[in-house]
Amino acid sequence: MYSAFSRSTLMATAGALALTLAHPLAISAQEADAQVRPARLIEIAEIDPVVHINLPAVVEPAQEAALTLQVGGVLTELPVIEGQPVAEGDLIAQVDRTTLLNNLAQAQTQFENAELEFNRAESLLPQQAIAQSTYDQRKVQRDIAELSLQAAQKQLDDATLHAPFDGVISALNVSQFQTVSPQTAVATLQSNDTFEAIAHLPARALQNPDEIDVQRTEVILDVSPLNPITAVFKSIDPQADPASQTFEVRFSFDAPSNFLVLPGMTGEVQADLLYGGDAANNLSVQVPLSAVQSSGGQTFVWVVDTDAMTVSRRDITVAEAIGENLPVVDGLAAGDTIVGAGATYLHEGQQIRRYED
Repeated sequence: MYSAFSRSTLMATAGALALTLAHPLAISAQEADAQVRPARLIEIAEIDPVVHINLPAVVEPAQEAALTLQVGGVLTELPVIEGQPVAEGDLIAQVDRTTLLNNLAQAQTQFENAELEFNRAESLLPQQAIAQSTYDQRKVQRDIAELSLQAAQKQLDDATLHAPFDGVISALNVSQFQTVSPQTAVATLQSNDTFEAIAHLPARALQNPDEIDVQRTEVILDVSPLNPITAVFKSIDPQADPASQTFEVRFSFDAPSNFLVLPGMTGEVQADLLYGGDAANNLSVQVPLSAVQSSGGQTFVWVVDTDAMTVSRRDITVAEAIGENLPVVDGLAAGDTIVGAGATYLHEGQQIRRYED
């Protein structure tokens, strides 16, 4: 009886002791686990100095001109229609020239008479058979007649409209036998062999433009995505659009022979940009803003020992930039792992665990 009682008492005591001993150990494990903070990690990868960009683009003709007649009248000649290809020098339109031809003939006759009188006076002047004032008067009359003849000839020339370059008639605003006024827009002529792709470049892409070498530029049109067209840079608007903060860029290209290119087509400009100098350094290592901390005027990040999963502070030097990433000039190298998010409450030697979304 005593033996049984002693045995049960001892077992209860041992169980209570075991529970008492286990409780502090369980709390310590929870506290230790709470000290391991979750953090999103980023492995620094070296960026290729050749950057590939894609920009949406719209096609416009390289040349476009509104063709106008300088002289008004009835359109007697209008041998073109919309969509018709024309060559430089081809006739576009002509007004009735009857009056202008008569004016030219009259001016020609007046000039010939004035020149004859001047030549006669010029031959008599050395013999003093004519007064100097008479000679001067006839010279003035000859010069005025010559100017009138030139004006009449220009009026006649301006009554005819020719194509200033090879292209296609994209719009025709008048009809044959219509009476038009001077400076009336008769037709719109667009080039049909050379075009421009109009794109908009973000302002941040223009940092250190002198250290960027364009390796390749191609236009990919939506109508033929498997046929890239070689293009060349033409111009950039010196002033950014106030709403989008982008710069209009124009790339010139020749129309391919295997498919038709028309103004208004859409696509994209693809380019390979080789960065050098400071521009290349700014691209070599970049970190997100969320990873960068600052203390006492010094910028730093938390570098991760991926074996021990602990962090250590490392001071870095960053360059000025626009965007969500900062280029690191000094302090980090490709292959380093840093805390990208969750770095606010870390301290030296802090143990972390990888945070998974």
